[in-house]
Amino acid sequence: MLRIALIGNTQAQAGRLKSLLPVEAEILLDDETRATRNAPLEVDVAVSIRFNPADIAAVHCRLLQCSGVGIDGIALDKLPRETIVCNVNEHEVPIAEYVMAGMLEHEIGLAGAVASFDGAQWGKLFRGRVQHGELMGKTVAIVGFGRIGKALAVRARGFDMRIVAVNRSGRAAPEADTVLRFDRLGEAVAEADYVVLACPLTDETRGLVDAKVLDRMKPAAFLINVARGEVADEAALWEALDRQRIGGALIDTWYTYPTLAEPDPRPSRFPFETLPNVRCTPHMSGWTEGLMARRYKAMAENIAHFARGEALANVVWCDGHAVGQP
Repeated sequence: MLRIALIGNTQAQAGRLKSLLPVEAEILLDDETRATRNAPLEVDVAVSIRFNPADIAAVHCRLLQCSGVGIDGIALDKLPRETIVCNVNEHEVPIAEYVMAGMLEHEIGLAGAVASFDGAQWGKLFRGRVQHGELMGKTVAIVGFGRIGKALAVRARGFDMRIVAVNRSGRAAPEADTVLRFDRLGEAVAEADYVVLACPLTDETRGLVDAKVLDRMKPAAFLINVARGEVADEAALWEALDRQRIGGALIDTWYTYPTLAEPDPRPSRFPFETLPNVRCTPHMSGWTEGLMARRYKAMAENIAHFARGEALANVVWCDGHAVGQP
């Protein structure tokens, strides 16, 4: 029987995973036994969004099934060579919808209009109404053009927006009007009304949006971060927003996250939520029931492939190195 350890917040999904698995499995919850274990837990599969050196020492597995797409929380260089890492997608639709909602809200201001409506002041409100913006004809620069970027581009195209994609290769893509490499990011943001960060966090993208890039943005441009907080330089972004050198931002991903040791940290060294031109959300852009249903179904199928010795989906780390790299 397959032995599967759930770690961190995946433990709350034990029932869901069990019901979806097409193979017999024993599911173990890491929190229930870690404090009392005298030896590492030996399992076939571990499921977690993070896997730090302490986790690696506490749980030995042959397959690490990441419960999300990002693998920046996994200490890849500390993993045993025999451990295979797979990630999982299915997040692109809700995140793309979130970004579209953010851009539409920035243009239309629907929430504020609804909040200010007063039937007793109808005549005054009608006479004092102001024009709002529209997305048609605006340019969006999408930094990172994987699943999220492409899903967003398809939806933005439906609003007659111009799409400038920025990625590592710079190769043309049918979903975009223009594709530029990361080293031409400054050119992309200079013409954009919206800049959306949707790339993974790597050594190449950490701090990619720095003071120089922010200085190239239009004064009215709006930045949306659904990538990782660290893709945008924390201090540079604060200064640009605090001094209103750019039009504003919608931030969903942050620089600090809760841990067992620190369950309630500040999300950033800077109080972004106090700025009038910034909207903040708690990393919820992809957090839908549809996401969870699709993601755990895909994970269960991949674990079944592993149990049967079949080819795995979404392998990102194997034999001690990233897939596709020497």
